[in-house]
Amino acid sequence: MPQRLRAAWGEQAVDPALTAWLDEGEAPIYFCMTGMPVLDPAACCALIAAVCTRLGARALVTMRGEGVPPGAGHDRRLYLVNSFDYDRVLPRCRAVVHHGGSGNTQDVLRAGLPAVVIGVHSDQFFYGWRISALGIGDDFPYPKLTEDRLFTALTRALAPESLRRASELGDRAATENGVHAAADAIERLVVASSV
Repeated sequence: MPQRLRAAWGEQAVDPALTAWLDEGEAPIYFCMTGMPVLDPAACCALIAAVCTRLGARALVTMRGEGVPPGAGHDRRLYLVNSFDYDRVLPRCRAVVHHGGSGNTQDVLRAGLPAVVIGVHSDQFFYGWRISALGIGDDFPYPKLTEDRLFTALTRALAPESLRRASELGDRAATENGVHAAADAIERLVVASSV
């Protein structure tokens, strides 16, 4: 992303407080809840904290809404932010929970991380299915979100085989140039259809 766009999104620099929290302990699981219809942000943070307690993990969370102040909470096991630079922070995470949008999916794959996709609508279910089929995580629809369901999905995503497979796919995705590949494919179709 160009620097001017990073600046517009507030992602030009990593907040020193976030960096300090990341440095305090093991790599967190990143929960990108901004693409989901979270009606009770405080309850959602409590659910995430409960799952992470069961997993012995920390949580980095992006979410918007009332009742959840940014910064560290739940005995510093959870850190809430509005936004951050994916290129610099995702490599410091161990897995990602997200809604399954194409952009998030690409970012997660490029970072070589396993994922749990909690689809809300349209193509998100396809990307969740692909994450599961590739053996790098799990998926389920947002209305099925419960503590037990999320715990089970993350247990699968954090299994050694999922971690290994995600790392391998990350190495491949990081070297791809999707824009050029798409342009080449379209050009081949145009040339083939005109013959």
